[in-house]
Amino acid sequence: MFRARARERMARMHGDEDPDKLCEEDYSIKASSLDIARTFPDLAMFQENGPYYDMIRDILGAYVCYRPDIGYIQGMSFLAAMLLLNMEVGRRSEHCISTTGE
Repeated sequence: MFRARARERMARMHGDEDPDKLCEEDYSIKASSLDIARTFPDLAMFQENGPYYDMIRDILGAYVCYRPDIGYIQGMSFLAAMLLLNMEVGRRSEHCISTTGE
């Protein structure tokens, strides 16, 4: 549920959205997308074409939709990245699905 809502918002923001029409969740999702590119750039795992890009983007977007009162705070991508890098392979997708409400 939260992941789907985050993906909807991300898809909407790829156009030239009027900044006055963006809500707080949209700003947080946009900030998280910008921050993901700066997450361990030497590893290239979280870059746009990297193997964990979609997963970290979904986790952060779902969190923003789950807790809009907190939103995205710079540096959260590093926390999510550390969790992803230290989880067992089979549990990554299982955990991502269960924490996003799907």
